[in-house]
Amino acid sequence: MVIVEVSTTWDDGSKAFSVGDAGDPDGFVAELGAALESTGYKNTDHDEWGDYLRHLAGSHSIFKVYTGAANIIATFVGQGNGGNQGQCIVYIYHQNLK
Repeated sequence: MVIVEVSTTWDDGSKAFSVGDAGDPDGFVAELGAALESTGYKNTDHDEWGDYLRHLAGSHSIFKVYTGAANIIATFVGQGNGGNQGQCIVYIYHQNLK
């Protein structure tokens, strides 16, 4: 499971924040836009999760299995026209299965 918490609001005019990997840049967290304007916001609604963490809209799973090392990548995209770049805390719940 991957949770994003907005700790300082983002006020860029066109913003998106996602979390994924090289295979799917928003596999864990679908692009968050307007939600970045709310301090304390957390993407706990399963319809906001990326494809790695849900099967279909309205249903969910919390598993993504890697068979080897992989980078998890957080990406922010904006026009650079906002006065505040904002801050997010990304919580990654990870478990090794043996």
